[in-house]
Amino acid sequence: MLYALDPLDRLVTATPHMTAPELLAALGPAPDFADAPCVGRWALFDPPADHEPAASVSYRHEAAGRVCATCPLPTFARCAATIRALPKSGRRGVWAGHSYDTLMETR
Repeated sequence: MLYALDPLDRLVTATPHMTAPELLAALGPAPDFADAPCVGRWALFDPPADHEPAASVSYRHEAAGRVCATCPLPTFARCAATIRALPKSGRRGVWAGHSYDTLMETR
C-alpha cells in the first residue's frame, strides 16, 4: 500500500499499480482561488518563520487580514471551507481572515 496527501493534506490510499491519472483522481482537485486578492501575496499569509519577531508576525498577519476583508464572498467561503477541512494540527498562517499563529481575526 502507498499513501499520498491530497491538496488538503488528507491521507489518500494508493496502490502500487495506479496510473498517474488514477492517483490524481484519488487526490481530488485543489481549491480554486484564482480570483482571490491574496494571489501573489503569499508571504503575508505564511506562518511565523524561525526566530521571526512576534511584532513582525503580527504586522504581516494583520495586513493579510485586511487583504482577506476585500475577498469576494464565494472565494472567502472556499478559503474558510479549505481550512476547516484540514486537521487542527495543520492549520498555520492566515486563512479566511483568521491567523492560526496570532490572536487576530478580521471576519
